Amino acid sequence: MTCDAVFSLVLKKQNPLFSPRDHIVLLTFDDNYVDQSVNLILSITKYHPVGVCFCCICPVLKQENVDLLLALEHGVQIRCYRFTANLSSGRWVSSAALRLFSPWLLEKDIHRVVYMDSDILCTGSLQDLFQTQVPLIAMCNEISGNTSPTQQKSIRPYLPTQIYCNSGVVVFHLDALRQQYTFDEIYESLTALQGKVVYLDQDFLNIFFQGKITVLNAFHYNFQAYELRHTPFYHNAFANCRLIHFSVGKPWLYKTKLPFIRLYLKHSVYPPMIARVRKTYLKSLLYAPIRRARRVASHIIHLFKNP
Repeated sequence: MTCDAVFSLVLKKQNPLFSPRDHIVLLTFDDNYVDQSVNLILSITKYHPVGVCFCCICPVLKQENVDLLLALEHGVQIRCYRFTANLSSGRWVSSAALRLFSPWLLEKDIHRVVYMDSDILCTGSLQDLFQTQVPLIAMCNEISGNTSPTQQKSIRPYLPTQIYCNSGVVVFHLDALRQQYTFDEIYESLTALQGKVVYLDQDFLNIFFQGKITVLNAFHYNFQAYELRHTPFYHNAFANCRLIHFSVGKPWLYKTKLPFIRLYLKHSVYPPMIARVRKTYLKSLLYAPIRRARRVASHIIHLFKNP
């Protein structure tokens, strides 16, 4: 199975500010995550007004969203693909595969990228991350995935000792990946895992590159907002973090807990996203009494079930 047989390029455009010589941040998203992606882009450029460009590899986007991205006052390239093979699996959607195949989807003059999920916001300089030497790929250790005995049961037989990493932030050394692997190797190994693990793209990266992952500091470059809640470390973690990942509890959904929504608002810089999340915050305030009532009811039921 060749790259062209799986992905069909539909659109490739870039604005005049895009340069492969800059640090490249790779984003993969669909029409549902355009506002979040722009919010992330602007939060990064707040700390890096020059020297950083954004490569967006997406399924086919609406023209209005393409125009919005290209109109940003920062270097942006958009590449839209159609899929000719089904790579979906449970919670994992096929568009996430785009980052895994970035060595073969991007031009050869792009040598290295830092991939980020669109539900992340930047809170400080990423210069150290951009300059980190990475032989193949780098990811951040996932706190819950390594400390909770109930986490990642399906993947543990594949990773009996290795630290489990979260793929919300991944540094890809594209040249090294092109030299050491082929598209076919990645594709066949990925599809072989379908139905066997929970988070296909993330678990694939952990399994396929086992022993070859450069582990980055999650407190700096991929601190997941829900982790370490109700511990003395929680608020201290934000003092030095540069990338906050809203992986659990999406701040634009009203059932999300209020602290996560407030945190996202604090670091948001894109006005339409700020307005959207403020509305969500008001909805969440109205929903809070229902949430508390359900929690009380749950405790009462538990009390009588376990006298």
